[in-house]
Amino acid sequence: MQTSKVLPRLGAILLTYRCNAECDECCFECSPDRNSPKFDIEKIKEFIDQISKKDGIQLLVWSGGECFLEYQTLTLGIDYAKKKGFNSRCVSNAFWASSIEQATKKLLPLKQSGLVELNFSTGDSHQKFVPIERVMNATVAALQLGMKVFIAVESTSSSKFKPQDILENELYVNNIRGRELEKSFSIEPTVWVSFHDNNNYDYGEIIGNSGGCEGIFDTISIEPSFGLMGCCGITSNHIQELHLGKISEGNVYERYLAQQDDFLKLWIFTEGPEVIVKQASEWLGVDAPKFYHKCLYCAYLYQSNEIRSAIAENYHFVEERVLKKYQTETVLQSAFTS
Repeated sequence: MQTSKVLPRLGAILLTYRCNAECDECCFECSPDRNSPKFDIEKIKEFIDQISKKDGIQLLVWSGGECFLEYQTLTLGIDYAKKKGFNSRCVSNAFWASSIEQATKKLLPLKQSGLVELNFSTGDSHQKFVPIERVMNATVAALQLGMKVFIAVESTSSSKFKPQDILENELYVNNIRGRELEKSFSIEPTVWVSFHDNNNYDYGEIIGNSGGCEGIFDTISIEPSFGLMGCCGITSNHIQELHLGKISEGNVYERYLAQQDDFLKLWIFTEGPEVIVKQASEWLGVDAPKFYHKCLYCAYLYQSNEIRSAIAENYHFVEERVLKKYQTETVLQSAFTS
């Protein structure tokens, strides 16, 4: 469809769907008992080899599940990624950080191998399994080792634990506040999306769904069950069109970029799934459903035969506008990269 394409900035490796926690609304439905396949180091090396020396990719993200449950593979993978020119980020719940000293012991080999950033998740549900003190121990240790730290706090309008509670935590006050380390720390509320009819959350003004979804072309990711994924969003495992085949089929990078020959994905990228659902509902003459997260809009539009049919029959009304926006994005990215 287009000769110039948007290039991914990140590579992502979901090592396993097993987790020490079993949070109420885990985006990948992880738990200690989940019988999940996991990657061996050779498969990870194959993926890294295929995306190395490609334009655009700046960082590898290691996640799960809980990636620290596969610590040996994680360490070997981060080390191999560094040899191929990639720094790494890990996403974790910090269950392993029983003290600052223990966290430092755990992180130092990863730091030496190429880990530069840690993302931690916490909040009301996470803290049923992992005390906030462990997140703070890991945060202090990582910052002291010279890494960046981002904490995502699961948030609804009724959440008891707030981002401000991190900033008032004793470990934060005594070790981070007002120090140079604070420049490498950030924190944000994140949406706790329900996959269950009996759980309804109110988010107030926490989030917005408007705008395009960069995630669909931003991260080239692999996971144990399906292999190459077209997106690592929270509903991606529920969307068949985002499963791009096994790593062993080769041409991982090219297959990922080939998604941009799909008009619907271009539309998601440029204007976002909420706009698409509303427009398709208008074409159908029905009221559009309301969701609190972009990924839920995306799952709905892919799983609704009526919505998909409306798009197939009417997309030519918006095609020129969408393609112009897409081309603008490729030009901007090329200029920024240069």
